[in-house]
Amino acid sequence: MSRFSTNHGPTLSPDLVVAPNGADSVQRSATSARFRSLIRFVAAVSVAAMLVLMFLAFRPDLAIVEEVRFEGQDRATHTSLRHLCDLRNGTSIWFLDLNSAEDKVERHPWVKHANARFEWPATVLISVEEYQPIALLLFDGMYYVDHEGSVFARAQSNDLDYPVLTGLDEQLVAAHPDLPRLVINEAVWLLDELDEQNLIGYESLQEVHFSRTRGFVVHTMSSEVLFGLDALERGVQRLQTLLDNGLDLDGAVHVDLAPTSVAIVRPLDLQRVEG
Repeated sequence: MSRFSTNHGPTLSPDLVVAPNGADSVQRSATSARFRSLIRFVAAVSVAAMLVLMFLAFRPDLAIVEEVRFEGQDRATHTSLRHLCDLRNGTSIWFLDLNSAEDKVERHPWVKHANARFEWPATVLISVEEYQPIALLLFDGMYYVDHEGSVFARAQSNDLDYPVLTGLDEQLVAAHPDLPRLVINEAVWLLDELDEQNLIGYESLQEVHFSRTRGFVVHTMSSEVLFGLDALERGVQRLQTLLDNGLDLDGAVHVDLAPTSVAIVRPLDLQRVEG
């Protein structure tokens, strides 16, 4: 006899063990009851929805927009957005074109994105995401620029407390049509990096000037930092090293980070005399 045999009869696999007939019947009954309840609920909701739709079909005067609301706007006024969306009170809900309303609201220079939805029984709610300016672009006027390098609105005279991107002109744009976009993106990246790494905060930044020969020059309240035409990331790292070793940008200094092997720090007045 094998040492694995027993005297208790055949061993049943757990997969073959079944519940007693009574328990199985109760379980099936409970499941069936829940299913019937769900069917009744779905049917009731469907009938109610159908009745509402039939009622509105016979009374179209009740299926109208009575209010258009906006949320999320700050710079864009309610009046201007209301005019742009062109949704009038009394518009039938059957003829609502929410996609068109979104497109029209996004024509506002401060609106980056709009999302419109209908809220029962008679309201259209339009959520607005606005651009957030971080700099000004000087080019045939002054314009706001956001973190993504989007130039989106003409600057207002009472809101000019941002670093200014300079150096782009019509001659440069005509000669190199793709260059302005690259310059703006690089300048915005540089501004963000300097602020995020606590090297030069936005409150201290005055100007980022671009020159076809010298590259990017960042002007603070009292100093200027030359980053050159390329390798901006290397320049940021080098500036971090200089600051860690005692460089004070609150003093009048000119910092040249463009050379590949060294950084040059000079008194700013001396640099101007030599220039």
